[in-house]
Amino acid sequence: MNQRWGRLDTYLKRLREILQDEDLHYRLLALFLAGILWFFAGGHGRLLSNERTISVQPEVVGLSDQFTLVGQPNPVRIVIRGANTLISRAEQSARAVVDLSGAIEGEGTYSVEVSVPKGVELVSVTPRWINLKTEKLLENSYPVYVGLLGLPTDYSVQSYTAVPDSVRVKGPRSRIERVASAAVYINFGGPTQFLEGSFPVHAVDGNGRDIEGVSIDPEYVSVTVKLAEQRIERLLPIVPQFDGDLAPGLELSQVIVIPNAVTVSIPTHYGDSIQSLETQRIALTGLGAGEYNMNIGLSLPGGVVIEGDGTVQVRLVITALAVETEPEPDQTQEPEPIEPIEPIEPIEPEPEPEQPEEAEPQLPLLPIEPPEAAQDSGGQ
Repeated sequence: MNQRWGRLDTYLKRLREILQDEDLHYRLLALFLAGILWFFAGGHGRLLSNERTISVQPEVVGLSDQFTLVGQPNPVRIVIRGANTLISRAEQSARAVVDLSGAIEGEGTYSVEVSVPKGVELVSVTPRWINLKTEKLLENSYPVYVGLLGLPTDYSVQSYTAVPDSVRVKGPRSRIERVASAAVYINFGGPTQFLEGSFPVHAVDGNGRDIEGVSIDPEYVSVTVKLAEQRIERLLPIVPQFDGDLAPGLELSQVIVIPNAVTVSIPTHYGDSIQSLETQRIALTGLGAGEYNMNIGLSLPGGVVIEGDGTVQVRLVITALAVETEPEPDQTQEPEPIEPIEPIEPIEPEPEPEQPEEAEPQLPLLPIEPPEAAQDSGGQ
């Protein structure tokens, strides 16, 4: 008993010493301020709190595997209150959940449950209820069709294979009912007759448009495509071509081509533009008179195919030109009779005019030299 009273007396003395300490009121004030700061910093007071509106995307949970959600719910707007530091964390960790564990096919209204971190107050949620639509999941099998893009000119599909040749498409009822087929699109992008590779499969409707929101199994198939060139056969005449000229006095009197026509295979894009085939040029320069037999190749347009070695036999006959001369008279022919010349009637002289009776004086006549003297003077 005495010991107890002794201990109590010791405690009382210690308490009196503490109360008589000059720094006690400073210590109490510091403790009081620390308590107030802890209160508001922990979110229990509103002096340092703030309100903020944030947007949260609802998360759908509990939906049966037999159903699927058509579309996605719109974000909800929530208002939270708390200390600035806590609100910043709440923007990242706030969660909105829509439970569809009891949902059936069709449209329904479901509540939005929002959770925020501890120390943050949830003020409001807008909207609190949302409308969602669910549909039953369907799965069907569809054959794979191959669509070819950029097919080279004059080519058609000879054969193609797709492995596997069918796929399974799964999705909401409304989308599966629109699926008409599964298609693979292949773009050749250049001239080729064979193509092989792995290509993605598309679910398409009756107009060939892709249908989104479905899953395809498998997503890729192996496709092999073989093309065949479209050609036509035609019998075309052969036209020989020459180069140079013959020497003067020579002429090309005969040209024979054996055969004079051949059957060729022509790509369809030529149409009727090819009406004949030409030989390679035959040089005439330096050839003399005579007969020549030679094998000449054909000049074939691009893509034109001919059986054999593509040559023909050409026979040329070159002759000398004949010199033109005037024809000699035929001695055996009798001379044509000469028509007689009619006699010319004599012309009567005109009568001289009468001379007057009185004769005019005549000039004296000059002497005439003898003939010998005239000849001598002429010789001189």
